Amino acid sequence: MSEPSGETGSAITSIISRRRINLENSEQGLKNYTRLDSKSGDSPQMYYKVRTSAEKRIMRAPVYTRRYAIGQALATAEQEARDMEEFARAGEVMELSIAGFSLKRALQDLWDLRNDRENDWGDLLNLLQIVLAQVEFEQFTVDQCAAIRKIIVDHLGSGLIDIDDLESSVKLLRKVGFDPWVGISAR
Repeated sequence: MSEPSGETGSAITSIISRRRINLENSEQGLKNYTRLDSKSGDSPQMYYKVRTSAEKRIMRAPVYTRRYAIGQALATAEQEARDMEEFARAGEVMELSIAGFSLKRALQDLWDLRNDRENDWGDLLNLLQIVLAQVEFEQFTVDQCAAIRKIIVDHLGSGLIDIDDLESSVKLLRKVGFDPWVGISAR
């Protein structure tokens, strides 16, 4: 059966999800569907599901939009981590704190988009968020800020994350005095 054309064809293109229902089998549940009569009078009639406005609002953005958002949040996180490192080196504790909170916001934005990446990427992101919650930003050392920046640039911002990236990140965080497992340890 060919696709309808004209008014019916343009109506079909605006419908997100469609479903055919054979009228001989069931007349139930048609209240959620909009009837689009075939001009040729073919039987059985075709019914197409139309999404409500609430369903349209919760639809996910296209993949390329989400990937762009991940890239922007990673760039922000990298810049804030660089700023933290500079402010720690200069002894600017107030600016260090502001950059730290900005970094937390960028990591939260990434957390909201974590389902578009592999599980290990989300795990590494979670470790960074745990580490940032451990110590007040004013107390971060230059080495700690550099380690956070390195993890963001070399691991979160790179391609595919695997268990080796997680292990090397945990080692690096421990080396500079963080406990990545503080959230689950009895401290």
